[in-house]
Amino acid sequence: MRATGAAILLLFVFSACNAKPIRPADEQPAPAAPAAAAEATPAPVPAPAATTNIGTAEEAIKTSATVAEADRVPGITVDEQRTYRKDLALVNIQVSDPALRELWLSFVTTSSKSFRSRPVVAKLTVWREIGVGENAREREQIGATQFVLGALASQKKSPEGHDVPQPTYQVDALGGLDAQPDTMLISGELEILLLPEGTPESIVDPAAATAEPRDTAMKLSNPVRIDFAPTADAQ
Repeated sequence: MRATGAAILLLFVFSACNAKPIRPADEQPAPAAPAAAAEATPAPVPAPAATTNIGTAEEAIKTSATVAEADRVPGITVDEQRTYRKDLALVNIQVSDPALRELWLSFVTTSSKSFRSRPVVAKLTVWREIGVGENAREREQIGATQFVLGALASQKKSPEGHDVPQPTYQVDALGGLDAQPDTMLISGELEILLLPEGTPESIVDPAAATAEPRDTAMKLSNPVRIDFAPTADAQ
């Protein structure tokens, strides 16, 4: 019995030495904090506003040529061919009135973008080429104009509620001719000049404006083909 009692006593002492002490409630360790969340991703910094370059100006601006509704007099037929985007691709005009001495075409320039910090100067030249093939005359300039496209270029209304007119230039396709030719081709070339950043639109003189070659582009209007009915003398 003594041996058994001694064994039990040793077992008890051994267990007491290896047991974890019980701490008072106020000494209990704080529960482990949840795993720290991954560092918050910093908010993305907004990209700076895209600076207008000659490519965006060239893409935004276009000139369309046709006969305005008010100028569609008796004796002419106008056929407008358009792209899938509804832009004019080609205008064919048939003139059946041999007495017609004026045929007014309208060149309308529009822009899908406004140019607030970098105004654009547009210089339009209208060309006429009479005849086709070997009988074609050297093309000649029959009109020119220039204008500024600025902060309201793409707007229909000003902040004050006024209409913003689209730059429109009219030219007489028959101007300077003594008689109707068989056929002619009218087209417009639009030179686009992107002015330096910060240029005040109000001080721009479009006639005198220039730009660096890298800020210059050229665009063409749609062509206008005009065919004239043969006269009695020609038949």
